Amino acid sequence: MTGQRTEKSLQGVASEDKEKRCPECGSKNLVMQGHELLCKDCGLIIE
Repeated sequence: MTGQRTEKSLQGVASEDKEKRCPECGSKNLVMQGHELLCKDCGLIIE
């Protein structure tokens, strides 16, 4: 059985980060604060 492996380029991974949105308000206004990803519009801690 042969397994299929999906590879992502670094550019593809970087673009995924740019497309992240807040699940609460839908904003793209996200910032890293320490080790947490924070929505600047509603204050939700995402990661």
